[in-house]
Amino acid sequence: MSEYRIKISGVHYGANGDFVAGQKDTEAMHERTRELLSWVDNERPIVVLAPDYSNHIHKNAIMARAQGRRIGRVAFECVDLAWGLLRQSGQPMMLAAVTEVAIQDHGFVMVTVDADDLPAAQSPVTPEIEWGEWLSQELKLPRSEQLEKEQEAAFVLEKKFLPHLSETSIDKLKIYLNLWLEGGSHDLSREARQKRSAYIECLEAAPDKDVRLLAKPLKEQRARICERAPLDEHATAWWKERMESLEVQQMWQRWRVKNNNKLWLGLQRIDALLRQLPGELYNDISQLDVVLSRLYYMNTPLDAFQAILAQLMLRDLTCRELGIEMRPMTDEDFEQSHAQQMELLEATGPLATEQAMKYWKKLMEEKFVDERFMLLESTTRQQAMYIAELFAEKMGIKTKWKTFEDLWGINNLAQEKQKSTDLGKLPARSNVIDKIFED
Repeated sequence: MSEYRIKISGVHYGANGDFVAGQKDTEAMHERTRELLSWVDNERPIVVLAPDYSNHIHKNAIMARAQGRRIGRVAFECVDLAWGLLRQSGQPMMLAAVTEVAIQDHGFVMVTVDADDLPAAQSPVTPEIEWGEWLSQELKLPRSEQLEKEQEAAFVLEKKFLPHLSETSIDKLKIYLNLWLEGGSHDLSREARQKRSAYIECLEAAPDKDVRLLAKPLKEQRARICERAPLDEHATAWWKERMESLEVQQMWQRWRVKNNNKLWLGLQRIDALLRQLPGELYNDISQLDVVLSRLYYMNTPLDAFQAILAQLMLRDLTCRELGIEMRPMTDEDFEQSHAQQMELLEATGPLATEQAMKYWKKLMEEKFVDERFMLLESTTRQQAMYIAELFAEKMGIKTKWKTFEDLWGINNLAQEKQKSTDLGKLPARSNVIDKIFED
């Protein structure tokens, strides 16, 4: 028999059962967490570990319960061990004893499980996912300075410092560990996960106490990297910063050119690829934090991760340009959207003629409208007014403002015309619009 230590995290969410994804923590929530941890520390109840079949985000999650209530879940770095013990026992759940409690806002509980020795080579709980399709993708997220910094630090650590800890300057070791921590804070790839664990193991085995203490920030990062707060940051601030970066914007422009600026067609192509993601991950794309979390726990290789992120960012940018939600779509959704827009266009009569289609094609080529004839997000109201005015003049449409307001779902184009007249100023790229309507 052996004693296996397992960490219970997520106590914050166990203590706050009404927690809603994306909700900000409050002092009242922290107080309930500390109360639950204090109770566990004082009572030292029997803890029951069992598969959490209600968790649709993390399929291999194991919940921790005590005296009729959920107190948390097995920390993700301990999940494989816990599943190995469960499988070996042949029972639907197993008992654990509390040995340590960290009473803090996002505290944790350490428990031990007495069990027969596990075989030395335990097969992973999660079947190995075939990432070949994604590893072979040519389009990948452009490498960031953060990733370059992380990989530089990793190379120096592994070649210069970690193999020779007894001879290494602690100050220099700290510099490169901090560089790696900074660069790796948003790296959810398999390689970063493995390196983090390897660095912790190496540092904790060092004879020097000061060196062993350097493992602490790595362990804290590992424990927090997929908790709610870091994921929210990854899915909001970091995501926005990367999408707005020059490298990603250039990637998007090249993608638009490749797709002849047909954004809806490009969106269909992206979706056809994303539907091939394992674990029906495509169905979660409206929840970015969920997608990132699941990719992390799928042990996704860096190259595959970068390819997936590239497609997700292209999709997000395209959805924003088209003014639609970032949600899963079916082929029927695409067909219905196109059919509805064509019906609306045909209802105007002149705007669906052969001559009108020549103008629409040029407007698409110059990135004023998409292939559904809708204004792109980058098209200003002044430009929309100018296009409507020239288009209506060419096609003999008398109710020019109402026709285009109904088509595009906007209003007050007449006021935009008045504003232009008052200022004596034409909209940006008016010369391009003029050329489109030249016969």
